[in-house]
Amino acid sequence: MVFVPIKVNVLLWRVVYNKLPTRQNLVDRNVDIPSFLCQSCSLEVEDCKHVFVDCEVASQVWIKVVKWLDLPFPLIINVTELLYWVDTVSLPDLKKKVLEVIVLTTIWMILQYRNNVFRSPAMKRSGIFETLVSGVYIIQLFKKKNEIFGRKDKKYIICVFFDEPAK
Repeated sequence: MVFVPIKVNVLLWRVVYNKLPTRQNLVDRNVDIPSFLCQSCSLEVEDCKHVFVDCEVASQVWIKVVKWLDLPFPLIINVTELLYWVDTVSLPDLKKKVLEVIVLTTIWMILQYRNNVFRSPAMKRSGIFETLVSGVYIIQLFKKKNEIFGRKDKKYIICVFFDEPAK
């Protein structure tokens, strides 16, 4: 696995093992909440699979991410399958590491959007992808013939900042 902040690794563990306080998990623990429907779409029960894969908001973000990276859209059943796709996609090692960082960042951004639904003002749906792209800084290191997702003749390193920039 590539290096990401520990809070992202913890989030990933919580998602894979269904340990996030989703509405479904709260109901399962007998917490009284007004609704167990997703706050983003109000169409389905909010569980980890729904938040990160099935929700209209998440699925639109994943479509934008794979288009941005010029990759074929994988059949995403759940986050575990998404991570398996990242591990098995036919890409050179460097591209695969970049893809892994972007996927983990996307999972983080979807959670941030979901959590901001409860705050005012809430993050706009379009803000998920825009924040993701603006938060992934690509720094040119060397002018060598290397290509990472369509960026030719340069070698890049990806640095992702998981906290909001200082205002």
